[in-house]
Amino acid sequence: MNWKNEFKPEWITGGLTSEAIKYTENFGKYLRDKWLSSSQLRNVFGEMKQIQSKMKTNRDGLYTRYLLLYPKLAYAAGRQRSEALSTFKEVFEKAYRTIKDENDFEKYYQNLVDFVESTLAFHRSYGGK
Repeated sequence: MNWKNEFKPEWITGGLTSEAIKYTENFGKYLRDKWLSSSQLRNVFGEMKQIQSKMKTNRDGLYTRYLLLYPKLAYAAGRQRSEALSTFKEVFEKAYRTIKDENDFEKYYQNLVDFVESTLAFHRSYGGK
């Protein structure tokens, strides 16, 4: 399956649907089957959760921190040279680029977090470490 082509940007702009949840389930299982470890994603997802927690209190610099998420993931994928991490990076990039500017960030960031969190939850539920 071409995971990047199957991803639908409206899952970020409109919110997760049952189709999106099925996608994240299959994608999470694929990532587990390809031996992706959750520690390979910890830096990016941890940063996503920190940004999320600060959105209600102090928004200064959060968009810049958001912009740095993809470069951090690209670095990790380049360093690890893992098929699974590269595939995750491709899908994440498509989701990430759905948020085009700071106004979109305010509206859609939570949907991006939900998408990644759902993928990681299924990865873990299928035995991913």
